[in-house]
Amino acid sequence: MPSKPLLTSSLLELIDLFEQSGQPIVDGDGQRLHGIPGWKLSRKVALSDQELREWTTRVGYAACYPASAGDDIVFVAIEEDEKPDHYAYRCPETFRRKTVSAAEIAVVDVNTEKLLCLLASLLRIPQAKQFGIQSPRIDGKLWRLGEARIGHVFTPVWMVRGLDVHIDEVFQSLRNTRLPEQRLILCPMSRLPRVIRPPRSYRVAYLRDALVDYSRSPCMDLHYLERVLTSDEDGIKPSALPVE
Repeated sequence: MPSKPLLTSSLLELIDLFEQSGQPIVDGDGQRLHGIPGWKLSRKVALSDQELREWTTRVGYAACYPASAGDDIVFVAIEEDEKPDHYAYRCPETFRRKTVSAAEIAVVDVNTEKLLCLLASLLRIPQAKQFGIQSPRIDGKLWRLGEARIGHVFTPVWMVRGLDVHIDEVFQSLRNTRLPEQRLILCPMSRLPRVIRPPRSYRVAYLRDALVDYSRSPCMDLHYLERVLTSDEDGIKPSALPVE
């Protein structure tokens, strides 16, 4: 049975999880995982449990768990429990042994290729020209979605994750003169400081502005993206023009 299309609200929440997936989490063997722990997933609002299963993959289990200690939250070590599908930790307040479900400490990662292919389709990029999605320019951080027709020209569109953390690495990579001079960078995060400028003739558009939030089904505001490309500033406010 084919999966139901995502609603705009679900897609926006999935994009937030995708951005959070770039943060490392240590597992019980000391390995660094990239994903979202279950205790954060419990805060989701728009995504259903079925959608979460369809769009994410479990990559392991976290080595620590956030436990209450008075008015504070402290991370405590966890260990396997005799009870199936449960883990245990020592309560920092009572020092008693408490259990937590495996789902609470499971770490899941968003299916990157599936999400980026969806964004590329919203930009009307043919599937045959989405080859950059399978071969990221910077692993886990920078992907080329393809060329989208924005306004009257075809513009290379890139997707970046964790731009605020990896800005030097990402911008240095995009300074390569063998790449096209003008391109659009899609970014899930909140706005960069105005003093930070992208290299060459690149412009940054923020996905929460580019996706039409009042549309039930996901829709990319191409008029807004055109304004970003032709403006001297990144992340300008969305256009009030009708959606194309």
